[in-house]
Amino acid sequence: MEYVIETRALSKKYGSLLAVNGVSIHVKKGEIYGLIGKNGAGKTTLMRVLLGLSEANGGEVRLFGGEELSAARRKIGALIEAPALYKNETAIENMRRFAILNGGVDEDEIKALLEFVGLSDTGKKKAGKFSLGMRQRLGIAIALLGKPELLILDEPVNGLDPEGIKDVRDIIVKLAAEGVTVLISSHLIDELGKIATTYGIMNCGYLTEELSAGEIAEKCGTSIKVAVDNVEEAIRLIGEKYPLMKAEPQNGFVRITSPVYDLSELNLLLASGGVRVYELKNESLALEQFFIERMGR
Repeated sequence: MEYVIETRALSKKYGSLLAVNGVSIHVKKGEIYGLIGKNGAGKTTLMRVLLGLSEANGGEVRLFGGEELSAARRKIGALIEAPALYKNETAIENMRRFAILNGGVDEDEIKALLEFVGLSDTGKKKAGKFSLGMRQRLGIAIALLGKPELLILDEPVNGLDPEGIKDVRDIIVKLAAEGVTVLISSHLIDELGKIATTYGIMNCGYLTEELSAGEIAEKCGTSIKVAVDNVEEAIRLIGEKYPLMKAEPQNGFVRITSPVYDLSELNLLLASGGVRVYELKNESLALEQFFIERMGR
């Protein structure tokens, strides 16, 4: 199989510390790959090596099936740690500055990206006055300049309030639906559980396991049971709105797995589509415990 990202026994050492230790990761085209682990597990270091911001001490990086690395990296957008913004300039002025670094200013693309991330109405407000969530969304818009095929996001929801987290989550889901491959790191298990289609679990520099959302659902029983008056229509509505979500008929109900979304969002979607909802029941069993055991204490 050809992967958008593939590493083989990749290692990065800082002094005597092996921050990344023999990591072999596999990211397929079009998926949301959640890199999960505690702070200090090696997630950021791995991303920096993938982007060429840090040089590996051993192993191999392959991007887009083995393209020359410098050319392949031009197809990547990234937000590592906090976005570096011009605080005394507006959102559109920031976009123009970074567009120059990407080869030229395209005003239509800039306006479209600001609208995509919900920042088209910020006017003359300076980035230094933005909320943390707005800065994160502007950072994502900057990362999307040039229409990258792969987006790498390092802890993009860290420190955000629930509304900011939802905004970023919705952007990621929309990007994946449009065919952009996303590699996202986080130590927030619940949030990754709502969007990731595949997981890589890191602990002390090692990649301990790679699992699809479906495999995790089977291992720990993560699912949502939905009782409705029209199962077929409910599945159709869910498939249109959330193409990455797995929804299937089961004993007169709809069973949803991989990944699991907010119950309130599902209820609103179905009700607005004319489907009567009798029950929405989250039957997740110890998802957090599943990851904690694998990340180490």
